[in-house]
Amino acid sequence: MAAAVAPSASRHASATSSPDPQAAAAAAATDAPLPSPWDGLETSILTDLAKRGLLSTLDSIKEAKTLILDPSLAGPLGLVADVQSLKHHGVERMFWLENHSPAFVPKTSTSASAAAAAAAASVNAHGHPYSLKAINAPTRSVVYICRPEIRWMSAIAEHIRADRAARPSSPLQHTYTVTFVPHRTEPCLQFLDREAVLSDISLLDFGLEFVPLEKDVISLEEDTAWKRIYADGDHTSIFRSAQALMTMQHAYGLFPRIIGKGNLARRLADLLIRQRREHLASDPTNPSLTTPSTSIDSLIIIDRSVDLATPLCTQLTYEGLVDEVVGIRNAHVEVDPALLTGTNQPAPPHPSQPSGSGTPLQMTSAPKKRKHRLDSTTDLLFAEIRDLNFAVVGEKLHRAAKRLNEDYEGRHQAKTVSQIRAFVGKLGGLQNEHASLRLHTGLTEKIMQFTGREEFNRMLEIQQNLVAGLDMNAQQQGIEDMVNEERSLVAVLRLLCLSSIVGPGAGGIKAKNLEFVKREILQTYGYQYLALLLTLQKAAKGGRSSTGAAAAAAAASVNGHAPGSAAAALPAAGSASASGDGVTTTLVFFLGGVTFTEIAALRFMSRQTRNRRFVVATTNTISGDSMIRDLSHGCL
Repeated sequence: MAAAVAPSASRHASATSSPDPQAAAAAAATDAPLPSPWDGLETSILTDLAKRGLLSTLDSIKEAKTLILDPSLAGPLGLVADVQSLKHHGVERMFWLENHSPAFVPKTSTSASAAAAAAAASVNAHGHPYSLKAINAPTRSVVYICRPEIRWMSAIAEHIRADRAARPSSPLQHTYTVTFVPHRTEPCLQFLDREAVLSDISLLDFGLEFVPLEKDVISLEEDTAWKRIYADGDHTSIFRSAQALMTMQHAYGLFPRIIGKGNLARRLADLLIRQRREHLASDPTNPSLTTPSTSIDSLIIIDRSVDLATPLCTQLTYEGLVDEVVGIRNAHVEVDPALLTGTNQPAPPHPSQPSGSGTPLQMTSAPKKRKHRLDSTTDLLFAEIRDLNFAVVGEKLHRAAKRLNEDYEGRHQAKTVSQIRAFVGKLGGLQNEHASLRLHTGLTEKIMQFTGREEFNRMLEIQQNLVAGLDMNAQQQGIEDMVNEERSLVAVLRLLCLSSIVGPGAGGIKAKNLEFVKREILQTYGYQYLALLLTLQKAAKGGRSSTGAAAAAAAASVNGHAPGSAAAALPAAGSASASGDGVTTTLVFFLGGVTFTEIAALRFMSRQTRNRRFVVATTNTISGDSMIRDLSHGCL
């Protein structure tokens, strides 16, 4: 485990059972904060619901506890609860959960070759044997919050076996609780049982569902949803999506209409309707399951496979390019500290703290990048430029800098005490604007370095020609030229997939041409990418469609009819469409991920209508690069 990330805290005395998200949704709705200037759906209800679920789970363990957290959950949980809240609910220290050490040999590894390999790996760089990794927790109670993955089960099993080895004739030093997000799975339980540690573990489930990334964007934050659904054939994410949408109906009322596009959209809609019937059978008088919502008029489900072309094209909005170049995860970007502090000096190193495994941190002189939340409610400049085409962002930043400079110059006109007091009163706001301008100017410079490269412009030209259907043979030759020049493999594969999807005819690229370019890729970049090519070919078969599925489906909702698709209109109950002066919301759910450009398009549609707003719901946010990397099994 890495360094501690939270200080000591006092124990919280109260304890409640972990609530069911759907049962708590109605209560969360009544206690929601006052509406924000956004006049659409009040999604802060979902933040409150997730926070209640997390804190109630912690309160079910009555003693002070050490929290060991799956790093992939830090972002989603950080959007719903802060460190101070965790401290108030009995968390004294926090550590990151790390993979098991080379010394850990699972009891299920019975083959001689596996045991020999493990023994050989159990020697460090100095030739000394490793020991089992033990935790260094200051409290008796240790609580893990993690995804149900075997690698985390291995790490937890190692901690318990190290505890036993240190005290062979005494009870364990710690009590262990594993909280699965969103729920436990049979493979994980079987693994813990085979490792003979299941009896020493208390099990909990925390059904984290929709997390608001913005006032109009909510996400399940399942980073691997695209790969699991469309490459692995694992439909767990579809079931989770249905559960989360069911919780929304408990909070906001029944969706009056459900329409969708794509085969898996049909499956999700059917599952959602079946779940509603099951809930009604057990609670027939529940008003949230019998009364149409007054705030949501429709649910539109977009199966990502009906439009793979959109994410494969390079995003050209500011926020989209920030995602393409820097990367946005859980509404955060990682940037150089200088962009946030305004100084080029490296941040002073923090004193080393013991990690959960007892290994001291190795401090380096190079400053680490810092995470920053991209929040349009506190960063008005970001709210202004995030959905704009990047070509006009520079002018917007110039105007903002000029206006800010004029505001600062106002201090020279402050002569009287009251004028000075007025200037000092707005100084804090000016400093915040200055910090925002510095951040976005730095990000813009980084993007311009990326977009100014010859490779980027060639890739963009090929993309646009492919989508426009211009001289497909010439575009194919352009892709082959990039292979011969050993350009970025991710960029090459992105263009190849796009060509396969939007190419003329039923088969996309001709089989002869496809085999030729595959052979060229393997000979140029290495045969370790053969599995990736086969996986991409399989995933792309279901993605041949026209671009703009999101806009088409959303427009169909506005016009009152469903787009031609495998999922036709599925009436749920009644009919809360926009009428009069009231504002209604259309919920657009992307199964398999959404791009920031598609979000920008739906925001544009919201601005074009007087009384309709679009809220984006999704399994996660994606880009063409992330889709390909997710399928690469770590080889990219």
